[in-house]
Amino acid sequence: MKKILYFSVINFLLLSFRLYGSHYELSICAIFKNEAPYLKEWIEFHKLQGVEHFFLYNNNSSDDYLTVLQPYIDSSDVTLIQWSYNYSFNQSKVWLSIQSGAYMDCVHLYGDRTTWLAAIDIDEFLFCTDGLSVSTFLEEYKDYGGVCPYWRLFGTSNLETIPSNLLMIEALIQCCIPEEFRNRYVKSIVQPRHVKSCASAHIFSYKDGYFAIDPNGNEITRQTGPYWTDDKLRINHYWTRSKEYFRTRKIPSRHRRRRAETVKVLWKMANAYNACIDTSILQFAPALREKMGYDLMPNFSEIDTPSD
Repeated sequence: MKKILYFSVINFLLLSFRLYGSHYELSICAIFKNEAPYLKEWIEFHKLQGVEHFFLYNNNSSDDYLTVLQPYIDSSDVTLIQWSYNYSFNQSKVWLSIQSGAYMDCVHLYGDRTTWLAAIDIDEFLFCTDGLSVSTFLEEYKDYGGVCPYWRLFGTSNLETIPSNLLMIEALIQCCIPEEFRNRYVKSIVQPRHVKSCASAHIFSYKDGYFAIDPNGNEITRQTGPYWTDDKLRINHYWTRSKEYFRTRKIPSRHRRRRAETVKVLWKMANAYNACIDTSILQFAPALREKMGYDLMPNFSEIDTPSD
């Protein structure tokens, strides 16, 4: 009888594992399109921050993203979901609903497999400025539905392209001033079991008795919070990437969704994000270079950063 009970328990556990997979402390859900050159650095960086799994939603990519992701799929680091929804010109709200829809799909399908789920983009790098892992940082917030870090917007650093001997986070160190209003935008790290819906690409709503706070303890109910401060937990948002990327990819994509924004206005925004220098993320560069298979750290004093 004991032997039968033993094997019954083992079979139940094996079945549960096959059906539901491993349980993670911290995962990321992101939707992407034609970002193959940036995926590996983004994944390896966040693995250093304590992220255990990535639920990646592919929105009609035509580049070689699968070549980059296949090793991570094979190692069970990445779950790839095809999210083939489209939007027409000047339909920013439709795009945002596609994005928030992916987040809620992830919550519904995979929410029971992770304690925390960060809903961020491939151009957003989440980290603790004091070097603590994000998963460790979140341990103090388990009584809340979510934690909402602020982002800081980074520009092109006046670089036409990312130098081949540099990580993106090493090359793009110029950002906007702290007082910039757009720095008040937050992104959400949620406990899926407490989520009711995704209100926008930035903010979720929660079941009764739960809400989200920023790292300073302020309750967050919309996509912008109080005045930005350099919190222990933050996001570097590489909104423009390089000049080439901004000119050939970001502007056309942005214009497709928001036709009222002219090229002149967008370049003015991009240039405003080169006002200051912030190197707090570089504490992770040595370990990330090793993970990426790069040579030893370059001599930054020898790198020429052109100006406009």
